[in-house]
Formats: sequence, structure tokens, C-alpha cells
Amino acid sequence: MKLTKEQLQTMMDLQGKMDELALKNNGVDEELDLTQEKYIALKTELHEFINEIEEFKFWKKNKGKDHVLEEGIDTIHFILSLMIDYGYEMKEDLVITKEQLEHMEDKSINELYVMTDALMVDTYMMRSWAEMLTSILIGILLMLNKCGFTGDNIYDEYIRKNKINIERQEKQY
Repeated sequence: MKLTKEQLQTMMDLQGKMDELALKNNGVDEELDLTQEKYIALKTELHEFINEIEEFKFWKKNKGKDHVLEEGIDTIHFILSLMIDYGYEMKEDLVITKEQLEHMEDKSINELYVMTDALMVDTYMMRSWAEMLTSILIGILLMLNKCGFTGDNIYDEYIRKNKINIERQEKQY
């Protein structure tokens, strides 16, 4: 799975514009530290993402997966927003190699979720955002990969969803 440096930079640029618009439209001071709010939003989106996958629902036979990619992208919006806040720069492609995917092959989506969630909590408690955001993003990408999505699927859906989010802000969502 791969997201190119250019794809990631485009996503960060679009996220930056979205963040600016949201601050402006809601009268939020640009100097305000919104890490806690973004962390809560990220956690909420992570829970919505895993709920859409429904892998943990052992009691349910017909699991719906209509909005898995969209919910996964919603988590990525907040990861990118935090990356921007902490001055993250795209220096290279983000590649999860075949060997890394094979190493994670025995991990269930549920286990990847628990690991990513725990990493997010640790990151928040240790205030180590700059160091750990890439690892959190990789956790989301691994779950999306387990659901059958590619880097290009993720990029395309991010672009689509970002347009929706911009329209919502323009309509005073």
C-alpha cells in the first residue's frame, strides 16, 4: 500500500484549507490550541470507522460495509489536521511494504483497531504528536487495507470527502 509524497501533500494542503475555513466560519481564534478537540474528534471518528466495519460484532451475520472507506477517511482528516498543527512535512512516500503487510497478516482488524486506539491514547497522554502521527496514520491504513482498499482508493475518497466538507462549511454547517 502506498500514498505518494504528492498525494499526501495534496491531502495536507486541502486539509489546511478546510481547517482555515472551519476556524473562520466558526469564529475560532487561529492561535487557540485545538489539540484536545481534534483528539476527541479523531477518537470519535475511529469509533465510527470500526463500528462501520462491524468485525467485532460476533453476534451479527450480515455485516454492512457501505461506508467503511468514508469513515476511515474521516479519521484521516483529523490525523492530517494534527500533522499540520505540529508542523509535519511530507518528505517521502508513505509505503507499507509487502513484507510489513505480511507481518501484519495475522492481525485481525479488531487487533489493529485496539493497537491504534491504544497508540492514540498514549500519544495524547505523552503529548508526542509530532513523533507518533505517522504511526497512527499507518494503523488506519492497515485497517483500510484489510478491508480491501488501496492507496489510490484512499486518496480518491479523501478528495471526494474533502469537497463535501468544504461545501458544508460554505453552507454554514
